[in-house]
Amino acid sequence: MGKLLLTVVFVFAFGTMAMASDIAFYIGGFSPGWYDAGPMAEDVEQIINECGALFNDIQKFDDKKLDELGDWVDANTGDGEFDIVWLNGAIPSTFYPVFNEEPDGSCAEEWLDDGNMIINVADYFAWATFETGVKERNTDTGAANILDLGENIIESADNTQMQVTPTGKEFMPSIGDQVASDRPVNLGALADP
Repeated sequence: MGKLLLTVVFVFAFGTMAMASDIAFYIGGFSPGWYDAGPMAEDVEQIINECGALFNDIQKFDDKKLDELGDWVDANTGDGEFDIVWLNGAIPSTFYPVFNEEPDGSCAEEWLDDGNMIINVADYFAWATFETGVKERNTDTGAANILDLGENIIESADNTQMQVTPTGKEFMPSIGDQVASDRPVNLGALADP
Protein backbone atom coordinates (compact mmCIF):
# COMPACT_ATOMS: atom_id res chain seq x y z
CA MET A 1 0.00 0.00 0.00
CA GLY A 2 2.86 2.41 0.76
CA LYS A 3 4.25 1.96 -2.75
CA LEU A 4 0.85 2.71 -4.24
CA LEU A 5 0.33 5.75 -2.02
CA LEU A 6 3.62 7.28 -3.10
CA THR A 7 2.86 6.56 -6.74
CA VAL A 8 -0.57 8.17 -6.52
CA VAL A 9 0.86 11.14 -4.65
CA PHE A 10 3.48 11.66 -7.36
CA VAL A 11 0.85 11.60 -10.08
CA PHE A 12 -1.29 14.08 -8.16
CA ALA A 13 1.71 16.29 -7.36
CA PHE A 14 2.48 16.57 -11.05
CA GLY A 15 -1.16 16.56 -12.07
CA THR A 16 -1.25 20.14 -13.29
CA MET A 17 1.68 19.37 -15.57
CA ALA A 18 0.19 16.05 -16.66
CA MET A 19 -2.96 17.53 -18.19
CA ALA A 20 -3.13 16.54 -21.86
CA SER A 21 -0.33 14.03 -21.32
CA ASP A 22 0.03 10.27 -21.61
CA ILE A 23 1.00 7.49 -19.21
CA ALA A 24 2.16 3.92 -19.79
CA PHE A 25 2.30 1.18 -17.18
CA TYR A 26 4.87 -1.60 -17.51
CA ILE A 27 3.11 -4.63 -16.01
CA GLY A 28 5.52 -7.33 -17.17
CA GLY A 29 7.95 -9.46 -15.17
CA PHE A 30 8.90 -8.20 -11.72
CA SER A 31 11.17 -9.07 -8.83
CA PRO A 32 9.55 -11.85 -6.79
CA GLY A 33 8.96 -10.73 -3.24
CA TRP A 34 8.98 -7.05 -4.15
CA TYR A 35 5.69 -7.16 -6.00
CA ASP A 36 3.08 -9.77 -6.85
CA ALA A 37 0.78 -9.89 -9.87
CA GLY A 38 -2.44 -9.37 -7.91
CA PRO A 39 -1.38 -6.30 -5.93
CA MET A 40 0.36 -4.84 -8.99
CA ALA A 41 -2.82 -5.14 -11.08
CA GLU A 42 -4.89 -3.65 -8.24
CA ASP A 43 -2.44 -0.75 -7.81
CA VAL A 44 -2.42 0.05 -11.53
CA GLU A 45 -6.21 -0.03 -11.71
CA GLN A 46 -6.48 2.20 -8.63
CA ILE A 47 -4.10 4.74 -10.17
CA ILE A 48 -6.06 4.68 -13.43
CA ASN A 49 -9.41 5.01 -11.62
CA GLU A 50 -8.24 7.87 -9.40
CA CYS A 51 -5.93 9.72 -11.79
CA GLY A 52 -6.96 8.65 -15.28
CA ALA A 53 -8.73 11.93 -16.01
CA LEU A 54 -5.32 13.63 -15.99
CA PHE A 55 -4.22 11.79 -19.13
CA ASN A 56 -5.24 11.68 -22.77
CA ASP A 57 -3.82 8.20 -23.33
CA ILE A 58 -3.37 5.38 -20.80
CA GLN A 59 -1.62 2.19 -21.89
CA LYS A 60 -0.55 -1.03 -20.17
CA PHE A 61 2.27 -3.15 -21.60
CA ASP A 62 3.29 -6.63 -20.50
CA ASP A 63 6.21 -8.72 -21.77
CA LYS A 64 4.25 -9.80 -24.85
CA LYS A 65 4.05 -6.15 -25.91
CA LEU A 66 7.64 -4.96 -25.46
CA ASP A 67 7.93 -3.74 -29.06
CA GLU A 68 4.66 -1.83 -28.66
CA LEU A 69 6.04 -0.25 -25.47
CA GLY A 70 9.14 0.82 -27.40
CA ASP A 71 6.95 2.31 -30.15
CA TRP A 72 4.84 4.13 -27.55
CA VAL A 73 7.94 5.59 -25.89
CA ASP A 74 9.33 6.68 -29.27
CA ALA A 75 6.03 8.32 -30.23
CA ASN A 76 5.84 10.19 -26.92
CA THR A 77 9.46 11.35 -26.85
CA GLY A 78 9.71 14.79 -28.39
CA ASP A 79 5.95 15.35 -28.55
CA GLY A 80 6.06 18.45 -26.32
CA GLU A 81 4.03 16.81 -23.56
CA PHE A 82 4.98 15.79 -20.04
CA ASP A 83 4.45 12.02 -20.24
CA ILE A 84 5.01 9.28 -17.66
CA VAL A 85 6.24 5.69 -17.73
CA TRP A 86 5.39 3.70 -14.57
CA LEU A 87 7.70 0.77 -13.83
CA ASN A 88 6.99 -2.12 -11.47
CA GLY A 89 10.57 -2.28 -10.16
CA ALA A 90 11.90 -3.89 -13.34
CA ILE A 91 12.96 -2.17 -16.53
CA PRO A 92 11.98 -3.64 -19.90
CA SER A 93 14.78 -4.10 -22.42
CA THR A 94 13.04 -1.94 -25.03
CA PHE A 95 13.32 0.96 -22.59
CA TYR A 96 16.87 0.19 -21.43
CA PRO A 97 18.84 -2.70 -23.01
CA VAL A 98 19.82 -5.61 -20.76
CA PHE A 99 23.37 -5.84 -19.39
CA ASN A 100 23.94 -2.12 -20.03
CA GLU A 101 24.37 -2.72 -23.75
CA GLU A 102 23.46 0.91 -24.52
CA PRO A 103 25.14 2.93 -21.77
CA ASP A 104 24.45 6.24 -23.47
CA GLY A 105 21.42 7.27 -25.50
CA SER A 106 18.95 4.58 -24.40
CA CYS A 107 15.22 5.18 -24.79
CA ALA A 108 14.97 5.69 -21.03
CA GLU A 109 17.72 8.31 -21.01
CA GLU A 110 16.24 10.15 -24.00
CA TRP A 111 12.82 9.95 -22.33
CA LEU A 112 14.07 11.78 -19.25
CA ASP A 113 16.23 14.21 -21.24
CA ASP A 114 13.05 15.17 -23.12
CA GLY A 115 11.46 16.28 -19.83
CA ASN A 116 9.31 13.23 -19.19
CA MET A 117 9.02 11.21 -15.98
CA ILE A 118 9.68 7.66 -14.83
CA ILE A 119 7.93 6.44 -11.68
CA ASN A 120 9.64 3.30 -10.39
CA VAL A 121 8.13 1.34 -7.51
CA ALA A 122 9.33 -1.75 -5.68
CA ASP A 123 12.98 -2.64 -6.41
CA TYR A 124 16.08 -0.76 -7.62
CA PHE A 125 15.53 1.59 -10.55
CA ALA A 126 16.94 -0.01 -13.75
CA TRP A 127 18.64 -2.83 -11.81
CA ALA A 128 17.19 -5.74 -13.77
CA THR A 129 14.58 -7.14 -16.09
CA PHE A 130 12.56 -10.30 -15.57
CA GLU A 131 10.97 -10.37 -19.02
CA THR A 132 12.59 -13.72 -19.95
CA GLY A 133 11.45 -15.36 -16.71
CA VAL A 134 14.89 -15.03 -15.10
CA LYS A 135 16.59 -12.04 -13.52
CA GLU A 136 18.93 -10.35 -15.99
CA ARG A 137 20.95 -7.68 -14.19
CA ASN A 138 22.12 -4.23 -15.16
CA THR A 139 23.14 -3.64 -11.51
CA ASP A 140 23.43 -0.02 -10.31
CA THR A 141 25.18 0.79 -13.58
CA GLY A 142 21.75 0.95 -15.27
CA ALA A 143 20.54 3.87 -13.14
CA ALA A 144 23.93 5.56 -13.40
CA ASN A 145 23.87 5.37 -17.19
CA ILE A 146 20.29 6.55 -17.56
CA LEU A 147 20.75 9.44 -15.12
CA ASP A 148 24.29 10.36 -16.29
CA LEU A 149 25.62 9.91 -12.77
CA GLY A 150 28.36 7.85 -11.19
CA GLU A 151 27.76 4.26 -10.18
CA ASN A 152 26.49 3.56 -6.66
CA ILE A 153 23.73 6.16 -7.13
CA ILE A 154 21.23 3.81 -5.47
CA GLU A 155 22.19 1.86 -2.37
CA SER A 156 20.92 -1.37 -0.92
CA ALA A 157 20.12 -0.17 2.57
CA ASP A 158 16.96 -1.76 3.89
CA ASN A 159 14.65 0.34 6.06
CA THR A 160 16.68 3.54 5.73
CA GLN A 161 14.85 6.40 7.41
CA MET A 162 14.85 9.56 5.32
CA GLN A 163 13.87 13.05 6.45
CA VAL A 164 11.10 14.68 4.43
CA THR A 165 12.20 18.05 3.10
CA PRO A 166 10.09 21.22 3.19
CA THR A 167 9.50 20.80 -0.56
CA GLY A 168 8.36 17.23 0.02
CA LYS A 169 5.93 18.42 2.69
CA GLU A 170 4.61 21.09 0.34
CA PHE A 171 3.69 18.52 -2.33
CA MET A 172 2.78 15.69 0.06
CA PRO A 173 1.63 17.25 3.35
CA SER A 174 0.28 13.99 4.77
CA ILE A 175 3.54 12.08 4.37
CA GLY A 176 4.92 12.94 7.82
CA ASP A 177 8.48 13.80 8.83
CA GLN A 178 10.18 10.55 7.81
CA VAL A 179 9.78 7.86 5.19
CA ALA A 180 11.58 4.56 4.88
CA SER A 181 13.29 3.24 1.77
CA ASP A 182 15.07 -0.01 1.04
CA ARG A 183 16.80 1.55 -2.00
CA PRO A 184 17.68 5.17 -1.16
CA VAL A 185 19.54 7.48 -3.50
CA ASN A 186 23.15 7.98 -2.43
CA LEU A 187 23.33 11.76 -2.12
CA GLY A 188 27.13 11.59 -2.17
CA ALA A 189 26.96 10.26 -5.73
CA LEU A 190 25.07 13.32 -7.00
CA ALA A 191 27.13 15.89 -8.84
CA ASP A 192 26.47 19.24 -10.50
CA PRO A 193 24.77 20.10 -12.69
